[in-house]
Amino acid sequence: MSEALRRRAHRLLEVRSSGDSAVREVDWGSVCALSTGDGESTLVAKFSSSYPVQMYALNLQAELGGVTNLRPDDTEANPFWYTFKVQCTSCRETHQNWVGVSRFREASASIKAAPSAYEQSEPAKPKNILEFDCRGLEFVEFRPEGQWLAEGLESGTKFTEIDLNEGEWFDYDEKAGDEVSIKDIKWEIKRS
Repeated sequence: MSEALRRRAHRLLEVRSSGDSAVREVDWGSVCALSTGDGESTLVAKFSSSYPVQMYALNLQAELGGVTNLRPDDTEANPFWYTFKVQCTSCRETHQNWVGVSRFREASASIKAAPSAYEQSEPAKPKNILEFDCRGLEFVEFRPEGQWLAEGLESGTKFTEIDLNEGEWFDYDEKAGDEVSIKDIKWEIKRS
């Protein structure tokens, strides 16, 4: 690729409508396609694969009441789509749409391993729960779409289908006979 074409490709950022098809693939190289996760639009960025790899971590801090081992419901059979706002490292433009990334797809924005569980602690302490590398882009904001899992702190009760989109979650642990909660959720993306 010529240098002029490479510079031009670095600047190209385009949104395409994917209509009814639920495109959820991340296919990187000289052309990159990221899905918003809702099937409505796809972010397509053209750039050189010569960008250096940058390592990042998704950091979580939350007040867990009566639960522990908070983690995304993320298996190969049922992958979790981690949803981020994306910024181009070349032009520093942040794309307006959210994009989804799965750890089971190889990409220039790749999740390195299964997420770590966030455990209950007093006081709540921040913890890196996910590490990923990026080429030519940065994740600048995280949205916890999808289902999360946790376990009762004393009872071991399995809590599934936890929705963290509202910034908090409440339920009742029948075995423990007490309310359980996840509150004061803070997400941060850091260089690692």
